[in-house]
Amino acid sequence: MEGKNKNSIIIILVLILLIAIVAGGIVFYVINNSNDKDSKSSSESSESNEDEIEKLVESFAKAMKDEDKMDKFVDKYMDIKAVYAMYEVSEDYDIGSDDGDDVAKAFKKIYKNADEEDYEDYIDEMKDMMSYFVIDDDEDEKVKVKKIGSLKEYEDNTAFQKAKVTFEYDEEQEAIDLIFYNNKLVTIDYGYYDKYDSNEISTISTENELTKQEKDAYNSSFESYVGYSKSASDVKALIQSIINSNDVNIDQDGKFVTLEIDGELSGEKDFKDLEDACWYAYYYNDTYNVSSAANEMTSIKSKIDSSKKYDVDAEYEDGLITKITITEK
Repeated sequence: MEGKNKNSIIIILVLILLIAIVAGGIVFYVINNSNDKDSKSSSESSESNEDEIEKLVESFAKAMKDEDKMDKFVDKYMDIKAVYAMYEVSEDYDIGSDDGDDVAKAFKKIYKNADEEDYEDYIDEMKDMMSYFVIDDDEDEKVKVKKIGSLKEYEDNTAFQKAKVTFEYDEEQEAIDLIFYNNKLVTIDYGYYDKYDSNEISTISTENELTKQEKDAYNSSFESYVGYSKSASDVKALIQSIINSNDVNIDQDGKFVTLEIDGELSGEKDFKDLEDACWYAYYYNDTYNVSSAANEMTSIKSKIDSSKKYDVDAEYEDGLITKITITEK
């Protein structure tokens, strides 16, 4: 009997071992197969993203020759809700200086909680902005997409992705960074014109490096108006100086002065049009945006009351005045 029991025990142990081996093999297969599926799914998702971005970029190139197509491009390929959330988060964060992960968290929270009525006004504003990219000529030549760079994380807001895209028109090329959220366009960062050679780029960089004396001369156009209890005539003269300076310094990095109203001005509280116009001109310092900002500043100038006093404050970046804030007393 003992021999039989021993044999039975051995047989049972062998069976248990075989079951364990088979089970282990099944688990390994399931895990390995799952990893393969995840890898395949990730690869397919990446390819899907690239296909979506390619389609968006090609549509953007076509829209550059037709304003109606550009309007339709905005409707179909731009995430206006993300545009709204991007502007809102910039109220509390210094984009480009603050941590990109922190900015992303705040952005996602605003994006999640945003209602359509919060951002519906942005649709027309974005169509106005994107109309800048429409080439106004009678040529039949098309805008060509020469290269689409790989998607990368956007360091200023890690919720976004960016890709450097090179376009060609009339034998000239321009490379710009397109910024995306969920495979839709949010905004555009200008790169540089590829037609410049290295010497020209070096010259441009050197010209933008101002001496202290040059910075002081630039700031002097505004600093005499900075202070407390300034007269209405001083404030009007200051606003005109800002308009004139911005016009002279179109396309000069760091040389756009933003005008901000703190509180009320002649009973008015909403200065969103001024804020948006200055934002565009600050980041895209070109003729169209600077002109739009000038129109808003002229409107503000007309609201300055000669019977009131104003406090004027200046903010600096790299030694240059970049923002003037006016407070009605």
